[in-house]
Amino acid sequence: MGAVVIAMGRNQDSLKRLQQHFSSTGRLITVPMTGTFEGDVAALRDASSSSSISGSFSAFLDLSPPAAADNTYFQAIISLLKYGGRVALMGGMKDGASIPYEKIM
Repeated sequence: MGAVVIAMGRNQDSLKRLQQHFSSTGRLITVPMTGTFEGDVAALRDASSSSSISGSFSAFLDLSPPAAADNTYFQAIISLLKYGGRVALMGGMKDGASIPYEKIM
C-alpha cells in the first residue's frame, strides 16, 4: 500500500526492537512519547519531516488501552492530521479522550 507508519510508545526498548525488525522496509518510524502536547507535536513533526509524510498525517489508528485516558499524544496527532485525514478509534480509553474540536471542524 505504500504507507509510512509512525509508531509511538513509552517503552524505548520496544520501539528500538520494532525499528530493528522493520528497518529493511524503510516504512517505519518510531517516536517516543514525551508526555507533553508540545513535545509530542515536535517529536511527530521531526519524525515525519524526515520521510515522505512532510509534517502531516493522512490517517491515525488509535489502539490506546484504558489506562491511556490522560495522554498527550491523542491531541498531538489529531492536530497534525491533514485536511480530510481519517481517524480510526479501536482503543478503549476508560474515561474517553479530549478531542480538539476546532481542529476537526
